[in-house]
Amino acid sequence: PLYDTLGPDSVQYICSHAEVRAVFCSHKVLDNLMASIQDSDGIQLVVVFGAGQAFDLPDSSGKHFKIIKFQDLLRVGQENPK
Repeated sequence: PLYDTLGPDSVQYICSHAEVRAVFCSHKVLDNLMASIQDSDGIQLVVVFGAGQAFDLPDSSGKHFKIIKFQDLLRVGQENPK
């Protein structure tokens, strides 16, 4: 697990050395997470939970990772059950 109390350097170190490809996070810590992983090229997907439909995700264009809501991830899985 990644704890936001670890600080950005520790989060980046863990993501790089554990070869993390996807991260699930609360919408409350999304900004901190994005600042921590901007140089972690291995991360490809950030899934945000606890955000209602009215919550706007930050723009991830130009970044090496995609940001989606957990509800959208569930919908994609239901539409593609293979």
